[in-house]
Amino acid sequence: MLGFSGFVGGEQVAYNFSLFGTTNAGLFVNVVPVGLLALRFSEDVLIGGGVTQVPGTREWLISSRWPMGVDRSMANTFFRPSYSPGFMSIGALFDKLLHYHAGVYNGIDGGEAGLFRSGTAMAWSGNIWLEPLGPYGHGYSDMEHHDNLVLRVGTSGTYARTPATILDPGVFGGYQNPENTVLRLSDGTPIGEKGALGAGTRVKQLKYRLATVDAGFKYRGFSGFLEYYWRFLNDFVGDGPFDRQSLFDQGGSAFLGYCLVPRTWEVYGRTSALTGQYGTAQEYGGGLNWYLNKTRQNRFTIEGLYINRSPALNFIYPYRAGFTGAAIQTQYMVVF
Repeated sequence: MLGFSGFVGGEQVAYNFSLFGTTNAGLFVNVVPVGLLALRFSEDVLIGGGVTQVPGTREWLISSRWPMGVDRSMANTFFRPSYSPGFMSIGALFDKLLHYHAGVYNGIDGGEAGLFRSGTAMAWSGNIWLEPLGPYGHGYSDMEHHDNLVLRVGTSGTYARTPATILDPGVFGGYQNPENTVLRLSDGTPIGEKGALGAGTRVKQLKYRLATVDAGFKYRGFSGFLEYYWRFLNDFVGDGPFDRQSLFDQGGSAFLGYCLVPRTWEVYGRTSALTGQYGTAQEYGGGLNWYLNKTRQNRFTIEGLYINRSPALNFIYPYRAGFTGAAIQTQYMVVF
């Protein structure tokens, strides 16, 4: 990931721009541009537009540089929206007590769901959170070793009428951004796949609603984070009749860590799970973070996961739809 940020002609106009690529898509490497151009109305309020994360979950909104482990959780990968062009406001109120990130987007992702949406059926998404005891800081880990307890509690919501996309080899040659959102049943089947909701059926469009709540703490090297998800899909349009007229899925993720040596060595555990009408899934694991030079910007991680019936699929992460088994991951990250 190559990222650039700064100001244009003064601090009133701010920008960030990144190029993201991965070889996990095979020899046809995807390079995806994301970024934001915004007007700064005050120290705490930005309003602008660009291609950014649709802020549907806390774990998705946190930068990929700062998770406690190598990747985001299985449950978050299943529920969350993706990147999309949009117009948004980002800021804080009441002396930085209340923070928000909200906007209207071309779709729940910038791939097929954005290109093939019907009419003006855009995605509306917002995320708010409180930091009542002071600045919470980056990510989940307390590698900064807060001497005083800090808390963060928040909630988010997303609504969209969206196409029921699949990884279609006939679209873009079948090579797409792995972060694109493909809505799936709780057994991993894409809801847009023929026969997903009954023999001979095919869902082509639906309403997507997602709500989350989350909470986290940091104190003297200890840290914890919880997020719970509710997703409701209904108003199916396509080739019916469908076996079900709506789908409700729910789940959660949790992380718990402790810095054995402040700002240097951290051990952690992580888990996530979800359930729906087509099955349940879980993951369990943990690992070790080594913060070289006592900074988040130079970190080595090794972790192990056990995944049971994953409904999520993302080629950047270890999640493959329907997979049960172990995954061992290692990562060395440098931010410069």
